[in-house]
Amino acid sequence: MIKTIILDTNFIIECLKNKMYYEELITGEIPGARIVVPEEVINELRKIKENNHNKTKDREAAALAMKIAEKHEMIKLGKKYVDKGIIEYCKKHENIIVATIDKRLKKELKEKAKVITLRGRKGLIVE
Repeated sequence: MIKTIILDTNFIIECLKNKMYYEELITGEIPGARIVVPEEVINELRKIKENNHNKTKDREAAALAMKIAEKHEMIKLGKKYVDKGIIEYCKKHENIIVATIDKRLKKELKEKAKVITLRGRKGLIVE
């Protein structure tokens, strides 16, 4: 059964800032995984990229993330807040894994979906 991996904003940015190629890492851990990016994540990335109060490294990572995300399938969560949208999506769909480093989101997803998070600067861990 094909697993769907939803990428969260902070996961993408952290991977790119640390020169980690999340697509290779994910497909290495979960062969045949279908990686999707919510449109709402793209909107968050755009805001990070355009906000001059953010660190340059974050703005550059957001700009690169937007380009990379275009090659993945897009989904629409339909919620104002990405985290709430991801949680609702996981309630309605099976075989979902969420890639995030957000501790609060991981806690809320505990019963609803598996989570991929970063393990140091070298790899991933599926919880």
